[in-house]
Amino acid sequence: MTPAGPGTTCLRGFVRTVWSAGDLSQLPRFVHPDVVVSTNSHGDRVCGLPALADLIRQARAPFDHYEMTIVEAVEQHRVVATRWTVRARLRDPALLGDGLRALAGELTDLLWLGFAGMSFTTFQDGRIVRERTESNPATVAQQLGTPG
Repeated sequence: MTPAGPGTTCLRGFVRTVWSAGDLSQLPRFVHPDVVVSTNSHGDRVCGLPALADLIRQARAPFDHYEMTIVEAVEQHRVVATRWTVRARLRDPALLGDGLRALAGELTDLLWLGFAGMSFTTFQDGRIVRERTESNPATVAQQLGTPG
């Protein structure tokens, strides 16, 4: 097995500390101040640490448990391609569609959601400077029982 490169190591720390644990105070440790993040699920582009912190805060807000896992990472030069998954538990059953909300009291597993995506992350000075993420927001809407 090939040891992880510096970008992969940084990215795993970022996912564990910032996304999964929610410690936004650690963003500067992993992310360059001039970061640009593009996602298909949160609009066009997010530029800078404050905007990235807002994006992460908004993504985590509906959940009382949020765990992101890097399933696979391939690093070449300054770029890391990752395939990742998220498993999260809804904070409020009211976010479920009508049919599922009626069952949520009896079937608490309905509050757990899972989704996946892929990211291409570029590093500068040992920190994340650009990221392009693709995921399928309709997957979450389907699990919530709401129109996507």
